Amino acid sequence: MPSPGVALARLGFPTIGLFDGDNPGPGHQTTLEIIELGERLGFDSAWVRDRHPQYGISSPVAVLAAASQRTRRIELGTAVIPLGWENPLRLAEDLGTVDVLSGGRLNPGVSVGCSRIRPDCGGECGTAARARPRRAGPASTA
Repeated sequence: MPSPGVALARLGFPTIGLFDGDNPGPGHQTTLEIIELGERLGFDSAWVRDRHPQYGISSPVAVLAAASQRTRRIELGTAVIPLGWENPLRLAEDLGTVDVLSGGRLNPGVSVGCSRIRPDCGGECGTAARARPRRAGPASTA
């Protein structure tokens, strides 16, 4: 946050999308329209949130691919993609493709944990949790 009296250098906004579980199409269209409006209003960036497995943006990369074709200037970001739900190669390819389609405007955000909505994962899930290094116990002095 800048000091009082100092203008913000950049300003972005998040959107989680609002969806009807029986008809998600209008929710996706509204999300894209919000991003377009943000660009027209002069915002510097728009951020979409991953909503696995809730109603909302279940594939932020696909939504940002669509947004990249409807906008020209605004930066597009993910806030955040939990890696435990994703295939890392597929995600890297998809993010790279959207970055190319957007002309370099993609700002991907990722996390290594998972949502607390899956009680069986204890806050960690998928390959990200299994691949995370663990601290070794104290060395034996025997």
